[in-house]
Amino acid sequence: MKKLTILVFLLGLSIHLYAQLAKMSIVGKPEKSESEIIGRRDVNGRFCAAIKVLSDMEGFTYDAYNGVVGDVEHQAGMDIVYLQPDERVLQIFHTGYEPLKIILSEVGIRLKPKEMWVIRIKGAPKKADMLPVSIVVKPQDASVFIDGKDAGKGPTYNLTPGKHQLRITKAHYKSVAREITVDEKHVLFNFTLEEQEDIPVQIEGEPSGATVYIDGLEFGTTPLAGFYPPGQYTLRIEKKGYLPLEEKIRIAEPAFRKNYRLQENVGFLTINTDPKAKVYINDKLVTGRKRIKLPPMIARVKVVLPKADVLEKQVAIKKDETLTLDMYPKVPTGTVRVAVVPFDAKVELKGDAGEYFSATGLKVFKNIPIGRYQLIVSRNGYQQASETFTLTQGQKLSKTIKLKKPSPGASKTAAAVSGAKKAPAKAEPAGDMVLIHGGTFQMGDVFNEGFAAEKPVHSVTVNDFYMGVHEVTQKEWTAIMGFNPSKYKDPNSPVEWISWFDAVEFCNLKSKKEGLTPCYTFSGPDVICNFDANGYRLPTEAEWEYAAREGGRRVRFGNGQDVADPAQINFNGNANSTAKYFKPGDYRRMPWPVGSFKPNALGLYDMSGNVWEWCWDWYSDNYYQKGESDNPRGPKTGNFKAIRGGSFSDGPEDIRCTNRIYSKPSLKSNGIGFRLVRTR
Repeated sequence: MKKLTILVFLLGLSIHLYAQLAKMSIVGKPEKSESEIIGRRDVNGRFCAAIKVLSDMEGFTYDAYNGVVGDVEHQAGMDIVYLQPDERVLQIFHTGYEPLKIILSEVGIRLKPKEMWVIRIKGAPKKADMLPVSIVVKPQDASVFIDGKDAGKGPTYNLTPGKHQLRITKAHYKSVAREITVDEKHVLFNFTLEEQEDIPVQIEGEPSGATVYIDGLEFGTTPLAGFYPPGQYTLRIEKKGYLPLEEKIRIAEPAFRKNYRLQENVGFLTINTDPKAKVYINDKLVTGRKRIKLPPMIARVKVVLPKADVLEKQVAIKKDETLTLDMYPKVPTGTVRVAVVPFDAKVELKGDAGEYFSATGLKVFKNIPIGRYQLIVSRNGYQQASETFTLTQGQKLSKTIKLKKPSPGASKTAAAVSGAKKAPAKAEPAGDMVLIHGGTFQMGDVFNEGFAAEKPVHSVTVNDFYMGVHEVTQKEWTAIMGFNPSKYKDPNSPVEWISWFDAVEFCNLKSKKEGLTPCYTFSGPDVICNFDANGYRLPTEAEWEYAAREGGRRVRFGNGQDVADPAQINFNGNANSTAKYFKPGDYRRMPWPVGSFKPNALGLYDMSGNVWEWCWDWYSDNYYQKGESDNPRGPKTGNFKAIRGGSFSDGPEDIRCTNRIYSKPSLKSNGIGFRLVRTR
């Protein structure tokens, strides 16, 4: 019993002492620092986030649910606390104060790697040092401000001994503003306000929409008109992007009027670069290049040009200063020599990123961008010749083209002469397509690191087929369909926001337009594919994976590499992934123009990332356990269609060549497109 009594006493004493502790609190709203970048990493190699704590108090200690990363940086009036980017709670401790537990999401903080947030902490006076002070005011509903802060209605307030600034206000009464001295003998104060009329106030100027504060209290946004008690005040006018204006004013009869002009708080940045390049400042696309207005900040400038390495610079923008950057991405080049007969034939080169070169007769095209090209040679009275090829960095290609004259009666087909039906034409490479030589390969999770649907690894054989070197672009889609449904508009970027049914319809319409036999027929809600037709169609899962893996090689990603690098693939380089086979980096947040990155060994671009690609097959998790081994085409029925390759918003696990996921065939998404194949 005696022990129990002691325990109860100690518990009561601890509760009593805890109740005597003063409280700490956050002042104002947390703000994200745009000018500071965090370089510290946690034990897993991830970039940290940070919180900068500003306070007049010293001696804070800190804790978090996942622990503080490394040592806290203590400086005069400021601490920097490093946290993991998925941290949810920060606790702050100080002798004589209750612990302050901050749930980050509740105060508007969303931590991200490399980013810093700023908070301000204040501590209330310790209760043991305070005196109960009575401030009796008439009228009783007047507002009482002590040391610039709303003290509530009272009439009793806990104040520390010493001097305090007291202000009492009420509409239509003269305000009282004076200094009071509090000690054990002076704890009662009486005030009676005198009635008076408020003074008309009018404030306007440039720019409009500025916020007006009178003695730190928000009064409204300009242009504004209202009434305010007469007196001496501090007026502050501020707006984002401008230097604040602050001055002492006197509001008195008959009226107060103020006209202002704020000075822009900006510097200027000029970026000299290739006209075809895209320019990003702090990951936001900008259209202007000359004298871009920016607030003082650390700006990350990125210049992106198809086929060139991304250029990045970090610069400091200062008020009223003009900074000029020369950022010309260097596109890898090669040389093509073309000899033609007849000697005056017209030569044209059309590149996969919109390049166009032409000449008459023999020509050496020096230092032209690498990539996929279509060579067209023509002359009146001769049959036009065309071929496609891939030019790599430093390569010197030689092409000799001899045009043929059309044979007599060539316009008449054998079918027209005999009256018999014309046999289906053998498919030949059309436009930007390459021949994929068939073969047998081990399909599935050859690295033993994927998901269950990628297993078991099994032997599959596919026949020869032609595949588009690019995903179908918005320009190509619009030329056939007459409209562009994409959310991210760019003629050279892949078309998206199209369903599986939309893709099938496109294949048939393009086939008909080019005089080919459509592959697809519709029977009610069902779609039937004639794989022997010479028109355009979607790849099977087996064809897609075989091509992505460069003819079935043991490669992890569709560019032939085993490490996903954001400089080489358009995917989420900031993904919260523990995979060891990716290099953290940029997250572009949108599809990129096709051909912006290097192709794989078969000349295929963007087989990993950019947008998911519709396949023909119905999807089944366990299809690999019972599927065919010779040209498999998926289950005969299902509810979902297979999509492959991953998109710009996916992490490294999802853009692997062997990864399989699915979607309803009616679904439209800004992350799903498709690419064409033809049966050989």
